[in-house]
Amino acid sequence: MMLTPHFFTQHWPLDNVFFGASFQSYPTRRVVQIHSAQGDFVAKIDQQPPAYVAACQPYAVLDFLAARNFSHVPALLKTREDQPLFYGAGQSIALMTYIDGGPPDNQPATWHALGQIAAQVNAFTDCPVVYTIPTAAVIGELRAQAQSHPQKQQFLDFIDQLAPLLNAPTLGLVHGEINAANVRQRRDGTLVLLDWDAAGTGPVVLEAGYPLLVVFLTEALHLQREQAVAFYRGYYGAYRPSPVEQGLLFRAALLHALRYMAFANQPQRWARICYAVAHRDDLLATVFDYS
Repeated sequence: MMLTPHFFTQHWPLDNVFFGASFQSYPTRRVVQIHSAQGDFVAKIDQQPPAYVAACQPYAVLDFLAARNFSHVPALLKTREDQPLFYGAGQSIALMTYIDGGPPDNQPATWHALGQIAAQVNAFTDCPVVYTIPTAAVIGELRAQAQSHPQKQQFLDFIDQLAPLLNAPTLGLVHGEINAANVRQRRDGTLVLLDWDAAGTGPVVLEAGYPLLVVFLTEALHLQREQAVAFYRGYYGAYRPSPVEQGLLFRAALLHALRYMAFANQPQRWARICYAVAHRDDLLATVFDYS
């Protein structure tokens, strides 16, 4: 189906629509800017959408947060039929407000603020949407991947370390991928989290663990220490996690690092995982050094 300005005025309460920049363009997914008399928006277009209920889940999370006056998310523009998205003709399309800024800098102050925002997200315990990346399923997928890995036994040993995550305590709303690519900063300085596709209620340790290895420990094996310390100070405040809690956080970080290995740069990401496991205690001591 060809998308035209008329399509958007027909299905959303907009006038004088014309297209702006294209932010993403993949074979099955596009993100484009929409200008209108009512303001600027971003259209998220999925040309191979999941079933309707699954396609609506990320926008149910946005509605949940908007109802609680949470300012760190883009606002969803519902269709003229008061639906979260248009679903039909083999695609789904959702409109959200355009963030009038750009990517934030990679300074400790930014990461401290993101840690605080992550803690605020995780504090919502009543979101009805379930986090879409269940730990048990991820472990099963990793075991399947390990069968063809050159270091099969070592891979399986790493997976065995993830078992305590199956009983991880404390459920809350989890974004799941707080990284620089998923953050924009409004001109007033407000940080906004994008890409809520996987978000939902799950073990909050998956939130805290995510950036440790896939963001702060680079593929060149450089630890962005100041950024990491700032994030976890923002997340935990004055509280210092116990050794047991730090160990569970590292396991969550390891789960994400193993999962992301399949997407790109596999040799470098495998080397990063091996390095992280070998230097686990030093990494945790550095990140949680409150002296």
